[in-house]
This record gives sequence, C-alpha cells and structure tokens, in this order.
Amino acid sequence: MSLEPIMNVNGTLDHNVGSVVTGGTFAIISTPSMKVSADGGKVYRGPLLYSFTGGSAPGFTDGSVSTFPSGVQTLEPTAQKCNADGMAVVREGDEATGLGIGVIPSGGIGSVPVLTIVSDAGQSKVSAQ
Repeated sequence: MSLEPIMNVNGTLDHNVGSVVTGGTFAIISTPSMKVSADGGKVYRGPLLYSFTGGSAPGFTDGSVSTFPSGVQTLEPTAQKCNADGMAVVREGDEATGLGIGVIPSGGIGSVPVLTIVSDAGQSKVSAQ
C-alpha cells in the first residue's frame, strides 16, 4: 500500500473515472477530528459521510441526479497504518460508489451509480499508508 495524503477539511470529493454522472455538488456531512490536524486543517477519519445533488447523466433531466435513499452516502477509508480518534484516516484516492436517483424526461425516476473519489486531500505535507 502506498503513502497518500491525508484528507483534511480543505479536501474535495469529485466524480471518479468511469462515472456517467457529471456536475453537481458533493457535500461532506462528517465532522472532522477535533484532535488531529494535517497542514493546519482537521483531518477526516472514516467512515466519511457525504451527499451529492444537482448532477446530470445521460437519460436523466439535467441537474436532477442526487444521492438516495437517505441522501447520505458512505466512503470507507483505506488507510491501514494510520488513524485519528481510533478510526482510519481518509486519504486522497479513496473511493466509493453511491446510489443516485434522477428524473427521467419521459416521466418517473431512475437510478444511476455515483462513482466518487477523494480528488484532493486539501494538503500535501502529511501522508498515510
């Protein structure tokens, strides 16, 4: 397992390679550690809870794709040798697949996978394995 930067409060989520969903907004719901920081920002430890709204995908009304069923999705961290508050830290490159729903122009709703990745850890000084 390689060293990857630990995600702090300045980190971002984005669509992973292969995702048919584009655009929209990811929102992190989890509270970061109150004790552990990396490069001046509190770190996230897992599982990381997030939501997604306003996405577009082929076959769906633009901007109608969002996470479902509760709006909250889970990203499990992959760090094996570093933790904060007794939980594995989230690292750049960690991935998740959530369930999105969206409006089908002909009527009704449909589902589509929302492939998510920690695209930027928010800092580059502290890494974990």
